Amino acid sequence: MMETKRIEVVVFIKGLSILTIVLFHLTMRLNIPDYLLKFNPFSGVGVHSFIFVSGFTLYLSYLRRPLKLLSFYKRRFSAVYIPYIFVVIIFVVIFYIIDNSQFSYYSLFGHVLLYKMFDNEIIGSYAYYFWFISTIFQFYFVFPIIVKIKEKVKDLPFILGSLLISLLWSLVVLLLEKEAYRTWNSFFLQYLWEFNLGILLADFYVKKKWKFWEMKTIYLTVIVVVGVFLFVYLPTVFGVKAKLFNDFFGSVAFTSILILVYRIKINLFRELGLLCGIYSYDIYLTHGLVFIVLSLFSFRGIYGTIEYAVFFLVILFVFSMINNLLSGRIIKVFSKYTK
Repeated sequence: MMETKRIEVVVFIKGLSILTIVLFHLTMRLNIPDYLLKFNPFSGVGVHSFIFVSGFTLYLSYLRRPLKLLSFYKRRFSAVYIPYIFVVIIFVVIFYIIDNSQFSYYSLFGHVLLYKMFDNEIIGSYAYYFWFISTIFQFYFVFPIIVKIKEKVKDLPFILGSLLISLLWSLVVLLLEKEAYRTWNSFFLQYLWEFNLGILLADFYVKKKWKFWEMKTIYLTVIVVVGVFLFVYLPTVFGVKAKLFNDFFGSVAFTSILILVYRIKINLFRELGLLCGIYSYDIYLTHGLVFIVLSLFSFRGIYGTIEYAVFFLVILFVFSMINNLLSGRIIKVFSKYTK
């Protein structure tokens, strides 16, 4: 028997992962000391923790309730695609009103038909961070294949093979000098190992009752120290190209940090993480809209200040809840007519 349908610490990791990504984008708009900005790239590692947790929750859901292929895609389509397109349309309307000369049917349908994931010119159109949505969809497309492989391959070859594929992909991107192209450096193979690590640990949780979040504090601390050191050291010594590889260390270090933070029993902070976890997808989708709202209305005078950050976070949570409510209603209509 599972403890609960939702595992609280996993929801927390998911929420804080997304929040740190948003804060990463926010701090680039704030007037903060240069020495603090040096820590900013590490907050972007939240992307990797989110992918890891996505693999964990997706496979856990599969183990609890296996779905046929069409049912799986229908469920993912309604839960992920509909809210995404809903927000994209809002972006399109806003940009069309501001400057309709920038409107492009090619970009719009790149989102609707998802072919933007193969075109570096539009993968970040309307909001640059939408590149990540393409990566998430790629994982959904290949998830049934990964499940079949997982069922036929033993645990060690499964995860080592995944790691090798990701390393080889990073090497290919580097040799082809495509490390600056999102369609290459953010293709799902780059993150395959951490997604599959989440799958493996979900399997351990169900079949062996092993919980990765209950690792001893000393082990997590060692992972954090070594991971952060290599994350910082590799680009310092080998340059920008090493960033393709240092995420391997940043990913496990950052996830370990979030587990340690969860263990600090500060209710307010934990509740914030859980709230972000519940609305994580909506927070990610809408945070670019908040930046636009703040730039269009009477917030330019406080740009870069703490007041700006506070207004941003308050409006972000309001937008996220509204988006969750509205897209949820659209999903219900879609589900009703596609039974």
